[in-house]
Amino acid sequence: MRRAITSGIFILAVIAMGYISFTQRPGRGETSGGIIAITGGRLVAGPGQPPVENAVVVIEHGRIKSIFPRGKGEIPAGANLIDARGASLSPGLMDCRVNLLLGSAGVGASAEEFLPDRVIQDLRANLYWGITTVQSEGDSLSWMMRLRDNEQNDSLLSPRLRTSGPLLTAIGGYPACYLPSKISQESTRELKDLAHSREAIASLAEQKVNAISVVYEGEAEAKPYPKLALPLLQQVILKARDAGLRVSARIGRLDDLKNAVRAGVAAVEFTSDETLDAEALQLMRGHGTYYISALTARLRESQSAEEIQALIRRDDVRRTVSPGVLKGLGGNDNYFYRLKLDPQAANYYRSEWKACRENLSLAARNQVKIVLGTGAGHPAVFHGLALHDELQLLTAAGLTNLQAIDSATRIAAEYLGIDGVTGTIEPGKMADIVITEGNLLEDIGRSRAIQWVIKGGKIIERGKLLQ
Repeated sequence: MRRAITSGIFILAVIAMGYISFTQRPGRGETSGGIIAITGGRLVAGPGQPPVENAVVVIEHGRIKSIFPRGKGEIPAGANLIDARGASLSPGLMDCRVNLLLGSAGVGASAEEFLPDRVIQDLRANLYWGITTVQSEGDSLSWMMRLRDNEQNDSLLSPRLRTSGPLLTAIGGYPACYLPSKISQESTRELKDLAHSREAIASLAEQKVNAISVVYEGEAEAKPYPKLALPLLQQVILKARDAGLRVSARIGRLDDLKNAVRAGVAAVEFTSDETLDAEALQLMRGHGTYYISALTARLRESQSAEEIQALIRRDDVRRTVSPGVLKGLGGNDNYFYRLKLDPQAANYYRSEWKACRENLSLAARNQVKIVLGTGAGHPAVFHGLALHDELQLLTAAGLTNLQAIDSATRIAAEYLGIDGVTGTIEPGKMADIVITEGNLLEDIGRSRAIQWVIKGGKIIERGKLLQ
């Protein structure tokens, strides 16, 4: 199951990212907001609250000024009117688990997927599909910070960017064991001992990461690489908490999940063929631990090569995924496809997908907080589109449409620590709004029928984003 990665292509990626300025090119794809009044839509409210029918949402200076039923308040003179009759209004969507260095084609499949144009197109694809905030992990910290700075000063058209920077892992642990040393230095930190753990957290906090991401899996038949020692994980969580940073962990075994939750990890991504038991569910619920969904990534791993080839022929995929990524996946000759021809690996991934789907359902039924993260950047997990695939997988696992939307909005904002400024549509919050045709609460598939995307009170011109 070891993943063969072409080091030359990765080195090309690092060199390219080191020189790119990531500033906006001509044709920004957004219009100045001014005063906007959205009229006549169905406002998707939070849990326990009925939708607000025929609502008016007034936006001024990038924030939501007021909300009222049509005819019950005053629309400012000169406002830019958006007629949302028959449409649903939801907060801007959030993907809490992406990787921007990876291009969704399978590492080493095509050099084109590592060009800066692909990164910019993926950022724009996120906006195109209504995603106004993403959090990355396992990316080069230096260029992620440059991207984040450019987005914040309006020189890059992009979702709001948050990052944990490199993944913290064991010496020789995942994913460092599969990466050329030059790339591993950029995208991981291999922790040697307690002192090194303290230094790593202090350095990341000084560089103003938004969170900390840890790999706490390994030492298993399907994942034979070294696993981070529990005392090191505990040290990371303690020092991160002192720095005001939350820790999420990718975990591969049930006992490890329980230990991580007891240690105070804020969120878990459980990539395992084991099933959650009552103790694990009670621990997560009692500690308020978030459960990162990541179903799309697990599904893609379990699917056959023929199913992946059918996926990349979908019209929405071909419309918004970069040509370099499609070329890499269309070649049908990289480690991602080779794993599918390995009976042992294929059987494991099918078992893992079945378990992960059941675990998500168990977590939801036991009131564990589900937060949407797709793993976009992994093979065939496409930036932007993956979130809508994830919403459908969440509802198939038993979540209501509202719970699924909540996982990508209100709960996602709460997990990211930005719920004071976004995540819901209410006065005072940033005007991040997605307007979709039809009733989202009746048909989650309508999440793709996007009519308008508003980020920070600015209307995104979707038709120009991917030109």
